[in-house]
Amino acid sequence: MDNRVKNRMKQVAFTLVEMLIVIAVIFIVATITLPQLGDIPRAARISQGAEIVVGALSNARMSAVSRNRTVEVRLLSYSDPKSPFSSVQIRAIQLFEDLEGTLVPLSKPRALPTGIIISADSDYTTLNSLPVNTPTAQDPTLPGVAKNYTYRSFRARPDGSFNLDRLLPASTTPQITVVDENRPPSGLPAIGNFATITIEPLTGFTRAYRP
Repeated sequence: MDNRVKNRMKQVAFTLVEMLIVIAVIFIVATITLPQLGDIPRAARISQGAEIVVGALSNARMSAVSRNRTVEVRLLSYSDPKSPFSSVQIRAIQLFEDLEGTLVPLSKPRALPTGIIISADSDYTTLNSLPVNTPTAQDPTLPGVAKNYTYRSFRARPDGSFNLDRLLPASTTPQITVVDENRPPSGLPAIGNFATITIEPLTGFTRAYRP
């Protein structure tokens, strides 16, 4: 075998080694990044859910001030009608206007994105300490749920404040945490993908936090 053939074989062998190294690097990078890429849609749904909550709270406050009436905010709990084995969780929010003692829906129920809920962990959602109510004959039905739901409620006052200062202990910060139903955060401080909305009762202003 002449030198030219030997040199050619060495070049081919070296090229194969390089290819294997490149493939190995690609595999390692893909292993690291693919789970993170999978979190992107989840993070977007959590952000969307937080926007729904913040929007509803802001709407409650502004409606109470502009109409000079009390507006009730309801956090609606039910199992996902699209998933028969899902648990009862807070999955929607709805506003009601108080018309001289009669509550009239001010908005349709705003459901959080599929798989996104308000955390049932009181360490993350302090409003879980509010009483749980069942719908009466006067309360509306929910699409796909009818009256198979419960709710926690609080109110926006005509001065723009929320009555959470009377419903929660003085040392408790009113907050709502939006999480993935199947991958909730853990530990304190919380670790994971979530969005926490804090409420200032006296002003009615909200602040959202995303890790």
